[in-house]
Amino acid sequence: MFIPRIFMGHYPLVGPSMAVKKSSWEKIRKELCTNAKEVHEDIDISFHVKKLGKIYHDGKTIALSSGRRMRYHPWSFFGEYAIRFFKMLRTH
Repeated sequence: MFIPRIFMGHYPLVGPSMAVKKSSWEKIRKELCTNAKEVHEDIDISFHVKKLGKIYHDGKTIALSSGRRMRYHPWSFFGEYAIRFFKMLRTH
């Protein structure tokens, strides 16, 4: 999480290990970017939640997730995701 934090200025929310308060979700849900080919939905949520206040990171929390995308579609994970991330930085 260190590298995205440098570019974003705050901790990113990442799919399998994030939680958003219902009150925050209700404030941001209509502002979210919906084009799945242009955004990472969890990173987009991060930008919008950050406008409401601080994003907390609990380094003790462990969330298991699959590495299928890295294993079977490495270009998608290391290429497309990285390109999409930097495009999102420009628009947010």
